[in-house]
Amino acid sequence: MARMRAVSPVVATALLVLIAVATAVLLYLWVSGTVAATPTQQQNLREEIKIDAVNITQLASGYNVSAYIRNVGQLPVNITELYVIDANTGSVIAVNTTINGGKGLVLNPGQVGLAWVKASLSKGQAIIVKAVTKDGVEAQYVLTVR
Repeated sequence: MARMRAVSPVVATALLVLIAVATAVLLYLWVSGTVAATPTQQQNLREEIKIDAVNITQLASGYNVSAYIRNVGQLPVNITELYVIDANTGSVIAVNTTINGGKGLVLNPGQVGLAWVKASLSKGQAIIVKAVTKDGVEAQYVLTVR
């Protein structure tokens, strides 16, 4: 019968240290890759707008929908589009993509601006008024036409 021999304590200790170092290196590479892949502060993440109020005025042909938009974020924003959407169907009733002659409505932090769009609406209709910035940040206001 052959005699079984154990690994010497020096070799066992060296193997344990090697395994611990290899595990630490793999963990470091995994964590550093995750941190590097996390996005830093992006401009559109700090843009914030809010529609404070909407005014609907009846015209000879349709309605004029005016939205008072406030920049509640940290950066200047450029409002480039204003939509009127049917709240029941989700379809776009009217859109204004040429705000301020196509330049958009630029608002500094804290400022309020006015944008409008002409729309064909009916009394009692539920609508959503949506403002969109150049970078795609949106704000909406829901109301019923009186």
